Amino acid sequence: MSAIAVVGSLNMDLIVRLNRWPERDETVLGRSFRTAPGGKGANQAVAAARQGSRVQMIGCVGQDRFAEGLLESLRSAHVNIGGIREASGSSGVALIGIEPDGQGSIVVVPGANRAVSHHHIEHERRRIAESQYLLLQLEIPIEANIAAAKLAKQLGTKVILTPSPIPNFALPRELLDNVDIIVPNRGEAVALTGADTPHDAARALLALGIPTVITTLSSEGALLADERGIRPIAPFAVDAVDSTAAGDAFVGTLAAALALGESIDRAAQRAAAAGALAVTVLGAQPSLPSRQEVDALVAQAEGKPPPDYPEEMAFTFSSRHGEELLVRPVLPSDAHGLQIMFTELSEQSIYRRFLSLRGNLSNNEAHDYASVDYHDRLALVVTSVDAPEHLLAVARFAPTPQRDNAVEMAITVVDAYQGQGVGRTLFGALAQAAQSLGHRWMLAETQPDNLRMIKLAEHAGYRYEVTYDGGLKMIWLDLQG
Repeated sequence: MSAIAVVGSLNMDLIVRLNRWPERDETVLGRSFRTAPGGKGANQAVAAARQGSRVQMIGCVGQDRFAEGLLESLRSAHVNIGGIREASGSSGVALIGIEPDGQGSIVVVPGANRAVSHHHIEHERRRIAESQYLLLQLEIPIEANIAAAKLAKQLGTKVILTPSPIPNFALPRELLDNVDIIVPNRGEAVALTGADTPHDAARALLALGIPTVITTLSSEGALLADERGIRPIAPFAVDAVDSTAAGDAFVGTLAAALALGESIDRAAQRAAAAGALAVTVLGAQPSLPSRQEVDALVAQAEGKPPPDYPEEMAFTFSSRHGEELLVRPVLPSDAHGLQIMFTELSEQSIYRRFLSLRGNLSNNEAHDYASVDYHDRLALVVTSVDAPEHLLAVARFAPTPQRDNAVEMAITVVDAYQGQGVGRTLFGALAQAAQSLGHRWMLAETQPDNLRMIKLAEHAGYRYEVTYDGGLKMIWLDLQG
């Protein structure tokens, strides 16, 4: 049974960072520009999938160069895209302006999203029937939302509605009467009800017969209202970079938690954590956190150690300058620090070349490093014992298809700590961990003229083979030989 179905929009986000939006007839210079897959429907699908739910997406893309990128982003998040159709014209796009405080304003051009219809919804009846929750937003025609909500109610699937963007007409009762949970932000709640405060707006929405109302309040957390009363959901303190997908992270995580059997209060807490994590990364889908990241932030707020922390893998050692350093498994909360570390690495860093010949680590890769299960994959970071918040090195191995029962390793160390024995220590730690987990081979790639890796392999004490492939030197440690 698929836990979640999403009927909604897919947009390519065109993101401009700027100091302020221009006034009428004014031109201002932007600070940077990038594109990223988005759309409220697709964002919520990816958010739920990254929390471990099986997700079906129903929607439309256009006949343009953006379409494949939108689909690939969903595929890579393991979202089932069988319910997505190709429509004539362009895919949906969103122009997003991000100001220095991380708050954004958005202009959406629906494009192919307008082609989602009640016929399309009916054709995908099975996907909705197989799901516990259906997620809806307002970036597709209202008629399609009504059809989806009615069908879900008939099939026994609970409906979660994000009433955004607010239309220029009152939401039809035939939509609201089929909604189980509504999740507006502060402005949307007031616009829907005409109330002066989020508390009054929540009461007004409950009075309409909606069983549960959760109002997101940005840095103030959220407000949960149901038959048990109105109660706050505490916020999580983070440094905001881009708030674009915070609401979608909240809703996708809320649905995933509920589908896994969490209470509404616990699910809302996890959703608030996901929303907070999402504002720390630029871009919509790149910002959506993993389940491990949410686990870690919730645990941190509760004063508990992060879940699944294999403390036996942590150890200390002394650098060649006598500084005591700590090696430990990477935590989800390290993702931002990893991004900073890779951005600051010198282009000439020998260890950086071991990891990636392309250059800086992307936001997606940084999050991937902080989403490991410590079994088939392992990531380690090095910090100073006296300053554990500063990451000095990272090393990882992950399965590689190039040989049976093999993992590929990568190490990078900030320039100031090269030559201090950090790379050698991490190389040995990875080899020992891979061996203990039953792997036969560990692969290290480097440039043909680089002898440093050979020295590390020899110091680790394992037999090794050297091959060449595509201009790279392949060093294979025989972990069982």
